[in-house]
Amino acid sequence: MEKVFKACDNAQQQYSGGDVPVPLTGTAKVSMAPLAWVDDTPLPQKHFISGAVRSGDAEAEHWELISPAALVAIAYEEITIDNFTAKNCLEEFLETTFQFLGNSENESKIRCATLFLLFALEAGDGTVEYDGVVGYADLPRKGLQGVARACAEGAVKYSPYNWEKGMPCVEMIRHALRHVYLWLDGDREEDHLGHAAWNMFGALHSLDQWPGLNEGTMRTSGCTPPK
Repeated sequence: MEKVFKACDNAQQQYSGGDVPVPLTGTAKVSMAPLAWVDDTPLPQKHFISGAVRSGDAEAEHWELISPAALVAIAYEEITIDNFTAKNCLEEFLETTFQFLGNSENESKIRCATLFLLFALEAGDGTVEYDGVVGYADLPRKGLQGVARACAEGAVKYSPYNWEKGMPCVEMIRHALRHVYLWLDGDREEDHLGHAAWNMFGALHSLDQWPGLNEGTMRTSGCTPPK
């Protein structure tokens, strides 16, 4: 094992110009390579303890940490978006989210709400259209990128799977709503919509994986409060 670590050290001396101070878990760390694009920006590289080196340009988006349960939940849901701006999409998101909170037995509402949020990210400063069933290949790319970026930030701040120790759905929705309203208020200090989408994915994951955590925590049919 000592020889492996020495090989890694030698590789870093050969390929990198210094370590990036980003806490990472696992068997790799990211370094700044001496090579650069035309604008002289150093290229990140990832060094493994085996001595292998590869591009570290994917570190900002951790797609592998996106909840598979959430993706399965929203795929093949039907939705209609007619030349919507991001704000139009958020209007639909808020309506369907509060409909779900009024009756948590209607899970199709939270699935549609999550899709509206992803399409809000896709719209950006423009508009977006969609009519029909949303397959895996149709899921909004920019929306998923926002979730992947939030996954990467969370992995650094807490650890990659910290949240999967278990969080109730309503906790996730609470944070998603906070981020959406901050965005609507004009706050652009952080990617509020990306974080909101991550929380909605977490809410869907929670409903699927942790029914015990959610029992008796939300309203049911007729806006009946939990007992």
